[in-house]
Amino acid sequence: MRLVFSAAGLAATTFTVSPLHHTLFAALCLHHPGFAVPGSPWRDLARRTPARAMPLVRRVHHAPHSLSGFLYADLPPPGVNTLDDELDVHPALGDVADALRAFYASCVAPEWDAIRRRLDAHVNRYSELICVRGFGRTLPRLTPRLSWYGCALQIDTSDLCPSPVELGDGGVAFSPLMCASRRFLALAPPRGDRRAVIAYPVSEEGTRRPASVDALAQVVGQARARVLRSIGAGSATGELARSLAVSASTVSEHVTALRLAGLVDTYREGRAVRHVLTSLGHELLRFSA
Repeated sequence: MRLVFSAAGLAATTFTVSPLHHTLFAALCLHHPGFAVPGSPWRDLARRTPARAMPLVRRVHHAPHSLSGFLYADLPPPGVNTLDDELDVHPALGDVADALRAFYASCVAPEWDAIRRRLDAHVNRYSELICVRGFGRTLPRLTPRLSWYGCALQIDTSDLCPSPVELGDGGVAFSPLMCASRRFLALAPPRGDRRAVIAYPVSEEGTRRPASVDALAQVVGQARARVLRSIGAGSATGELARSLAVSASTVSEHVTALRLAGLVDTYREGRAVRHVLTSLGHELLRFSA
């Protein structure tokens, strides 16, 4: 399949971390465990799936397309970060919303904080690569099933759709999936006012590991490791203080040390002081995840 980009479509293309997509993918793995890497939490869900989640499991199992049917929801708009937020903007899922919440609470939520940290670092890393290398040279690095020719993204779909697909101005919503197998790729073509969605694997490794020390905390200390992980895409001093339940002066002290180490940049936004990770900070988080 070839997805043909317009200039406007390329400008509208985004990456977003979606708890809804991970919930749907995990439900898909109940019937197709090979979609998940060995050792991942999605390989051992049958015993953890509550009875009240079965309407979702049946809905995903009987979706119209084996690999793309579960992607009937577009990625969330900016600022939508939780499963409930996503369900609020996707009323079409209302009939299985309670089942979705039950499945998420039992099967996905225990893993979500670790997954979110790794995916945020992944998205930040590829955002930098796109700025330096451009879309054409960066997107094929996401998965071996993607390649770029001219103004089109070539997707290995085993001739599922040989005709080129014009994306229009909506572009593509890329949805990184943790614990999906290396060859997994799910595509929902554009339909109506909904843009195309591509869900792709981030890593071949599962998120469960033997108990070990926190490598990042061993380097910068437990408190500063928490600050570094909490900054995410950018946070104000007050926001960090509230999320970490510490004083603003304590946050400022830790951020100053991280800034001197080249891990954090600070700038003013009106009356607020905001902190963002540097490239080195992103890399440190990525390798310590």
